[in-house]
Amino acid sequence: MANCKADSDGDVAYDTLRSIRRILRKTSQHSRQIARQSGLSVSQLLCLKAIDEAEAGGEVTAAMIADVV
Repeated sequence: MANCKADSDGDVAYDTLRSIRRILRKTSQHSRQIARQSGLSVSQLLCLKAIDEAEAGGEVTAAMIADVV
């Protein structure tokens, strides 16, 4: 009976790892698609969004962007 539990735990771990791998693969594909369409990386787009959302006319520092991103 204990062996059955170990097999079940192994199945859950395996299924979880496969699910995580699928998520990472889709995220990577989507990032490449965004880069092709915009000419910018996702990181660059996030920085530009943070700058755009900063207070109008206020000073924007690298530290402020890093906090947001």
